[in-house]
Amino acid sequence: AAVNGRASSGLTLTLDGAAARYQLACNSGGARVARNGDKLFLTEAMQTEMGCEPARMQTDAEVTAILRLPM
Repeated sequence: AAVNGRASSGLTLTLDGAAARYQLACNSGGARVARNGDKLFLTEAMQTEMGCEPARMQTDAEVTAILRLPM
């Protein structure tokens, strides 16, 4: 996977009905999946807040921002 042009490994997003689980570069989390027309949204997201090296934390922040967008 790539995030903003940088290679990143270990990133996953799993959708299972109305639930989503994700593994970021450092943290993991989950959310509810909502649908509006042909768009999916992640709502009620929660994730761990582990501290990691700055590059991994930056990747987490960028991926989290992407996950807030309609899919």
